[in-house]
Amino acid sequence: MFVKGDELNSNGLIKAKNDILLDGHNVTNKGTIYGGRVSINAENDITNYGKLVGDKLVYLSADNDINLLSSTRTQTRGRNLTTNIDQTSIIQVNDGNVVIDAGHDINTKAGWIINNGESGNTWLQAGNDIKFNTADIEEKLDFRVKKDYRKTDEKSVVGTGISAANNVMLIAGNDINAKTVDITAGNHLGLQADNDIILGSSAEHFELDEFHKSKSKGFLNKTTTTTHTEIDNTTQKGSELYGDSVSISAGNNLKVTGSQVIGSNDVVLNAGKEVTIDAAEESYYRKQETKTKKSGLMSSGGIGFTVGKEKESLKQTNTEQAFLGSVVGSTDGSVNIRAGKDVNIKGSEVIAQRDIKLQGENVNIEALDAKTTYKEEYKHQKSGLTVAVTGTVSDMYNANQTREQAKKQTNEKTKALMNIKAGLQAGNAALETGANLQNGVPEASIGINLSLGSEKTKRTVNQEQHTVVSSGISAGHNVSIIATGNGQKESGDINIIGSQVSAGHDAMLKANHDVNIVGQENTSKTDTKEKSSSGSVGVGYNFGGQKNGFNISANASHSKSREKGNGTDWTESVVEAGNKLTIITGNDANIIAGQVKGDSVVADIGHDLNIESKQDSDEFHSKSTSASAGGSISMGGGGSANASASKTKMDSNWQSVTDQSGIFAGKGGFDIKVGNNTDLKGAVISSEAKDTSKNRLDTGTISFSDIENKADYKVSSSSAGISSSGMPSMPTSRNKSEKANSTTQSAVSEGTIIIRNKDGQQQDIDDLSRDTEQANNELKHIFNKEKEQDIIDQTHLVSEIGGETLTMLNHIDRISAESAANKKLKEEQKKAKEQGLVLTDEQEQKIYEKAYNDAMNEGMSAMGSDTRQGVEMAVNIINGLITGDMTGAVAGALAPKIATIIKQQTEGNTVANTISHAILGAVVAELQGNSALAGGLGAAASERSAEVIAGILYPDKAVTELSQEERQKISALSQLATGLAIAASGGDIQDVNTGIAASKNAVENNFAAVVVRAGGMICVRISVCANYVAGTGLAALLGISVVNSLSENDKTNAINAIRSGDSFAIASLTEEQIDFLNKNKNDFLIADFADRIPLIHGQESNSSTSQNNGVDGSSDSNNIAGSGSVVAGGAPGLPPDDDGDNDKRQNENSQKYQKQKQQERFDELKDIYDKNNPTTDLKIDGQTIRQGANGNRYSTRIYESQNLTDKQIYNYAEELAGQPLTKVRDGIYTARLQDGTNITLRNVSSSNTGARWTIDIRNSPTLTNLYRGLRTGAEIKFR
Repeated sequence: MFVKGDELNSNGLIKAKNDILLDGHNVTNKGTIYGGRVSINAENDITNYGKLVGDKLVYLSADNDINLLSSTRTQTRGRNLTTNIDQTSIIQVNDGNVVIDAGHDINTKAGWIINNGESGNTWLQAGNDIKFNTADIEEKLDFRVKKDYRKTDEKSVVGTGISAANNVMLIAGNDINAKTVDITAGNHLGLQADNDIILGSSAEHFELDEFHKSKSKGFLNKTTTTTHTEIDNTTQKGSELYGDSVSISAGNNLKVTGSQVIGSNDVVLNAGKEVTIDAAEESYYRKQETKTKKSGLMSSGGIGFTVGKEKESLKQTNTEQAFLGSVVGSTDGSVNIRAGKDVNIKGSEVIAQRDIKLQGENVNIEALDAKTTYKEEYKHQKSGLTVAVTGTVSDMYNANQTREQAKKQTNEKTKALMNIKAGLQAGNAALETGANLQNGVPEASIGINLSLGSEKTKRTVNQEQHTVVSSGISAGHNVSIIATGNGQKESGDINIIGSQVSAGHDAMLKANHDVNIVGQENTSKTDTKEKSSSGSVGVGYNFGGQKNGFNISANASHSKSREKGNGTDWTESVVEAGNKLTIITGNDANIIAGQVKGDSVVADIGHDLNIESKQDSDEFHSKSTSASAGGSISMGGGGSANASASKTKMDSNWQSVTDQSGIFAGKGGFDIKVGNNTDLKGAVISSEAKDTSKNRLDTGTISFSDIENKADYKVSSSSAGISSSGMPSMPTSRNKSEKANSTTQSAVSEGTIIIRNKDGQQQDIDDLSRDTEQANNELKHIFNKEKEQDIIDQTHLVSEIGGETLTMLNHIDRISAESAANKKLKEEQKKAKEQGLVLTDEQEQKIYEKAYNDAMNEGMSAMGSDTRQGVEMAVNIINGLITGDMTGAVAGALAPKIATIIKQQTEGNTVANTISHAILGAVVAELQGNSALAGGLGAAASERSAEVIAGILYPDKAVTELSQEERQKISALSQLATGLAIAASGGDIQDVNTGIAASKNAVENNFAAVVVRAGGMICVRISVCANYVAGTGLAALLGISVVNSLSENDKTNAINAIRSGDSFAIASLTEEQIDFLNKNKNDFLIADFADRIPLIHGQESNSSTSQNNGVDGSSDSNNIAGSGSVVAGGAPGLPPDDDGDNDKRQNENSQKYQKQKQQERFDELKDIYDKNNPTTDLKIDGQTIRQGANGNRYSTRIYESQNLTDKQIYNYAEELAGQPLTKVRDGIYTARLQDGTNITLRNVSSSNTGARWTIDIRNSPTLTNLYRGLRTGAEIKFR
């Protein structure tokens, strides 16, 4: 078929069995043309929108342009818009040749050229330019519901594709400019342009603007929440060129950006001027702002409510700069890159199975800087009228809150101390009730307080991180890098910056001028500020206690903190050869934060050899202050006031060489010749050669110096408080500073050093160290922020425990003082009556007050009293043990040491001695992880506690001779010891009362049980109180039975469980069900009921025999005080962190397990990233986690993790790290491994994959050796 005309337009189907020939001025095809051989000639242009198919040939020839253009169609519906490919321009040959010959330009847009002929060729030739362009497709969605909206705009590109079974050749008289082109040749792929060749990427965009507003109403309140999210991401879609062999030649410049040029065999890139292989920049932006407004009735944080307003806002902004690097490589052959000017490789890789050769006037192998920022602004304001319940119930609630906070603590020592504090708080609430009862007031204290107040908090976080994105040159055989210069003496440099060069066999660096192997810095900065304040004034009314009536109160507080951190670590440049490494320079060789490695190293340096190590650094500064004050005035007279303040400051600096710079030779040794001077700054020239004659340094002169590594930190913390009640909080103060240093030495391995310029040699060569193995001497970090903060928190808690103990003793003193005052008054009244006198009210009041005050001044809690000294001594000793400030306080000898210290400092003071042991026994035993009941207090917490204490205080009196006051003092100390022990043992708050009741004997008159249950009798009459304590587990403390609250179903389930003997069912019973079973056990007719009950909560039925840890219950009480026994000495002791034989064995076992698990995880990753036969699934905690879509073929894998908890993902990351992760901030955790691998777990993701957690793995030798495409790192995403 032959058609000739001026303007030829085809819109339908033209089909012929043989040839089709079209000849015109302009030829346009929008349909399908199919024939044996299809030929189109045009005097001007050929434009193809449709499909041209030839069995044997498609031939296009135009004097001007040939255009292969796909068309797009845009559809709109309301606010929504969609643009897609409408018709694809296709040229296809089934078995033959494709020839496209344009006198001017060849232009493509999202078209396809397909040649399936195994012997056919695909030939594109243009007199001017060949341009591969993209078609833009877009989806814009806009959903709106009232004020809510979600707007997305996703723009992507479709590039041109060329697929040929045989050869592909592109020839341009001027430029070849390709954006997102995909060319695959079964045989040879060739590109040739007289001017420039640009193989580049195209940007794709995703934008999101989402706003939601929700309103909710509750009982007398309403809440409005708004969330505004903005996302603006720009990613890159690069070009991909594949062939059996590849040759690209440009007369001017050749540039590959964010793209891949891969050949099975040899790949050759030539340019008349510059060859640039670099990365395409990507950017990610996310901002989210959440605002919440509440008004009306809301929680006050305690027992009560607030009527007012609350506003809270959180704005978070993330930005991330990333790069899509280029890859030029050969899977089985070599890569040869030659430039008439410079060869530039930036953030990209050149890989070959065999050899790599780079040659240009200058060769630059450089890293890029990826910047990440995070900003956060948090604000909170609250104001209103608060109605709160005060008194005994409130105190119990606070105790329970302390216990709940303890459960959330990850530090076991802090958790233990909070448990003890909670127990004391509960005990004080009970004793307050006892004090009221003793005074003839058979009620628990309760009150109502109305206060008007406000509070506000503001926090800002600013973080910035710069990460090195390295370039890599890696050859399985040889690497040759040559900088020829331009004929001038000072031209011709090889610059390897923050990058790596690796050769399996030999490597050669030859520069006309300098060779610079220089590292690049990774930096991080963080700055966090927070301040808060609050204030309130109020009026209240108390009843049922000692001080009834109205009162006026006021409180205020303020706190401020700031943290700043700066860190730097170097990514070293490394040049490495498996066999021989050769460096030749016309001028200098500079190895700064770099390493040169080879089995043998040969260097011929024209002028100077300079090797310098660089220090990583870490700087941290924090400061926080807080102050509070409050007071109240009772309308009937009297009042109270309190004030407290605290200040903490931390400063740390660390600088150390971690990776020493140098030349590292293997068994082949080194032969280095330097024209002028060799300068070593904390650097080495090292060799593993056993024959030292293989090591030779021939230099004009040599200079050397060391680098001083240093670390220092200072932590200061203080707190103090005062109260008009006479019960000041115990002040704490901690000042700790530490310094450390080491020296990174310069050294040269044993061998021959020749100094040619002896007159110019300034230093004594004998002073140069020859020990290269010990030269690095890296200085480890000595400051641990989390550890120091834990210690500060623990010392404050110990002081609070001391304060609560004094408060408890004060309650007991008040009871004794009331009794003493009443007794004295009765005696004086009796004397007056015998004399025929009647005391006036004023006289009686004076007698009562004097006796009361005298008793209080002699009480256990009085300033300077023996007991108070014991409490203070215990606090000081424990804080010394926690902070490590007490010399000799080590695990194995701690108990005798404590006993000795107490004995020395309380000599002759048996009360102080006893109370110190009681507190130490409970606190220290729990801190060490032992049960305070079993190991801490021994007889002091058993049924013999009162007998032991009586023997110490009143050794000359029999029990029957003790007065009521003496019995009360003994009972009080026994209660205190037992309460502390139960609190420390980790039981619930009600266990304190159980323990106190269990400690009674013939001396105690059931006093503890009476005073505690007195509060319960009042509380049970008040429905709010009774319901609260029943719901929070405080019922046992007040003696309120909750058995009757069980439903019939609960009772039936309990009976069925105990009858079945099912240990799991029994262990699942609630405390109320257990109480019900015990009270009704005679009704169940179960023979082995007693054997089944111990199964509750995991106990074994034969575990009733208790262990006394070496405490002989029959010990003579005279052998207790001041002795080294467990009873007197308290707990076995609190070991320092990472100390003790048991801890060491556990750590060794743990480390062995961690390393084994880490190896398993990395083996799993190697299978996942295997190029040829990758696995797709992960195994986590027995679950198979499926791999999802949208990952990329190189570094990113995405997993569907709906069935995984956050903790399971965190544990998986720790298994990869083989060590605990370090918290950077909430949601970001990191670890750096010994081999340089960096592992980061983060819940911040700027991609649109929907990942909730991402694990970044950077600089991993394991993954890098597996596949060089992982050089920039790997990502495991969980969505």
